[in-house]
Amino acid sequence: MALTCPRCSNEFEELIKIDPGMRLRLQETLNESHEHAEVCNNCFDALKDEINQGAKLIAEENQKEQNRQSLWKNRVGFVKEARERMGVRSFSEAAVLYEKYLRALEVVHDIPAGQLDPMIFNAPGKSSELTILCTVYWDLYKIYDTSDKYLERQQKVGQHLLDIAPYSNVQSDLLKRAERFVRDANNADNAREFLRKLKEATGQSGCFIATAAYGSYDHKEVIILRAFRDQILEKSLLGRMFVRTYYLVSPPIARLIYRRKSLQSLVRSMIQPIATHIAAKFNLR
Repeated sequence: MALTCPRCSNEFEELIKIDPGMRLRLQETLNESHEHAEVCNNCFDALKDEINQGAKLIAEENQKEQNRQSLWKNRVGFVKEARERMGVRSFSEAAVLYEKYLRALEVVHDIPAGQLDPMIFNAPGKSSELTILCTVYWDLYKIYDTSDKYLERQQKVGQHLLDIAPYSNVQSDLLKRAERFVRDANNADNAREFLRKLKEATGQSGCFIATAAYGSYDHKEVIILRAFRDQILEKSLLGRMFVRTYYLVSPPIARLIYRRKSLQSLVRSMIQPIATHIAAKFNLR
């Protein structure tokens, strides 16, 4: 008498029982319970293959997690060793170690290479990591200035630094370092352009609160407010006084906005109509 396999619905002379051990492995590897007490030989082999594949995937995920934990533990060691290499002017070795640190952050946070976002350090207790990241990018920026063949790398690192600097608590120190660096930079034009953009990004030459709200110093509304400052406010004594006062009080407000996404949305909704009105009234673009 032919028996029907409950899994594939085909008929066979005999079926194979699924023992409790196999049921447990199905649950562990595939996260599913198997309701059939017995299946055909083909389905039985297919289930074994699924168990093996599931076990392989679990092992791979466990290995990835172990690698993440290892990289996270070793990341500070990469930075310390890199700074030691910097101290003895072994710049190429320092660069390799710094790149390992950056890759560790990318792997731990599961993001593509070269796409570190300051928002991933928005969680409580992560601000110190942002400070380390700033110093790493700055050292790499200086290292890549030692030769013209590294110009493209230097520009990429510089852009990363511009992206995170507004949200770091070392931005003032970074600005001073950049100002000193311009004097002796190998690529002086590139260094001056970086300094100009850094001033914009950190609010020394831009709208700090708007930058924090929009997450970019080259957003349309930020550009309008910056033009309003340069073309209108800076032309009068009261305007200049307002700008200087704004620079004194805005950094802590901007940091608060940066840390709270709900505030970013609220501030953007307030800035947008103001920027639109200012642009229309003073013909700013």
